[in-house]
Amino acid sequence: MTLAWLDPLGPPLGGSLGYLVLAAVCAVLASLAWREVAGRDAPRALAVMLMVAVALRLGTGIALARLLPIYGYTRQQAGYIFQDARLRDNDAWALGRSDQPLTRAFVRPQESDQYGGLLFLSAAIYRYLSAGVHRPLLVVLPAAAFGSLAVLFTWGFAAAVVGKRAGAVAGWVVALYPDATLLGASQMREPFIIAGLALALYGYARARLGGSRSGLLALLLGVLTALFVSPTYALAILILVGLAWLWEGGLRPTWAAAGLAGLAALALGLTALAWSGLQDVGGSNPLALLVDWLMRGAQFQLSLLEQGSGWVQRLFELTPEWMHLPLATLYGLTRPLLPAALADRTGAALWQIVEIWRSLGWFALLPILAYAPAAALRSGNRRGLAPYLALAFWVAAAIASFRAGGDDWDNPRYRAVFVPLMGTLAGWAWFHARQAGSHWLRRAYIGVVGVTLIFLHWYAGRNYGTPRLSLEATLAAMLGFSALYFGGMALLDRRRAIHRLTGGVPEV
Repeated sequence: MTLAWLDPLGPPLGGSLGYLVLAAVCAVLASLAWREVAGRDAPRALAVMLMVAVALRLGTGIALARLLPIYGYTRQQAGYIFQDARLRDNDAWALGRSDQPLTRAFVRPQESDQYGGLLFLSAAIYRYLSAGVHRPLLVVLPAAAFGSLAVLFTWGFAAAVVGKRAGAVAGWVVALYPDATLLGASQMREPFIIAGLALALYGYARARLGGSRSGLLALLLGVLTALFVSPTYALAILILVGLAWLWEGGLRPTWAAAGLAGLAALALGLTALAWSGLQDVGGSNPLALLVDWLMRGAQFQLSLLEQGSGWVQRLFELTPEWMHLPLATLYGLTRPLLPAALADRTGAALWQIVEIWRSLGWFALLPILAYAPAAALRSGNRRGLAPYLALAFWVAAAIASFRAGGDDWDNPRYRAVFVPLMGTLAGWAWFHARQAGSHWLRRAYIGVVGVTLIFLHWYAGRNYGTPRLSLEATLAAMLGFSALYFGGMALLDRRRAIHRLTGGVPEV
């Protein structure tokens, strides 16, 4: 009822029946998930983080629906923060109010949704629950619910594989991560994919600990959830879980493995079928389609990045052409860029607040995610799950950054899909550093803060006319600070180790 009253479109409480039906369905799903994952012994904090996740996503969705028509740019004034959400939602409204069958979303998918799953779901909601009024917040409700359920499944996965204390950190990361929150507050596919990934990982953890039947069922449901809205990500989830099984040496030729392989083949086929209809993607087989999709996107984003950023143009002038794509990929891993967000003076206040919020979320996680791979390798169990998760996340992040370049929205959106991995890695690395007595996590944060301040000085000079170094000198200062600080800390540790007669290198 509260959502219906706050909905800015249509008469007050006009869509209350639709909201009540959707809320009841989401509540049933949440109850079943809670019973399976948490049970009666769940910590109270888990219920708190789940409620915070729901409130944050719904509150953000309502706030954006009300504020964007007033403070948004031209294409956001319809109340959508993502262009993809606007296009798909309008197509869904058109299909929902027409007399055509809803399965048209799959048979003849629109350009806004080449897979058809979310288009079908949104059109069904509009046809049967919107009372003749286009209410985009109706679609936000299931997106927020699934995005919040990812908190529960991530907690279950992390608690099973790295401990309940690390699971609490993982759950809070998924609940609060800004880009995951924005996606869960929008009419986007990603909240459903994030929930599917988290559920599949939870299923893998259950199967890994001996609960093979329930674990494989959860894994299957997670993959099917992602398959419904994006066969591409369903395939990625299957590859992620399958490689984890191989990494730990637990995958055996069974009917379950054969079934998962069949799902992977189905996801690959559906992806190839959807992509083959796009005008700018071509190839003779699914692998060629994938390579073509990656390269075309990377080249397109590279050209946009070079045209839209003066300092990137200058950097490309100083480097050979073969380095441009790697540099764009590295730059993409810093997006959304905190110094640029803090020093921005070109946009409305709403947009600067959103950008700072998103940037703070990523930069808060970046040091611990950078620390995690080194710590996992030095933990003494290189075939354990922590090294694999660190490798899997950074490979996925690098591919996303390569495909989307320096795009400030697509790049973080692709990366945010893997927020269950990010949360689990953050939880593991936090408690590993505490148990090992390592100083390197704290040093990683100091290093990132130092580099950020140096770059912020340059951005402030660029936007506000304050004295600043040249771009070349700024980049040299950042590299010099990093080398001196981290090199000095490594030498300090070595001297301490020698002094204590250990003769070894300290734990990372």
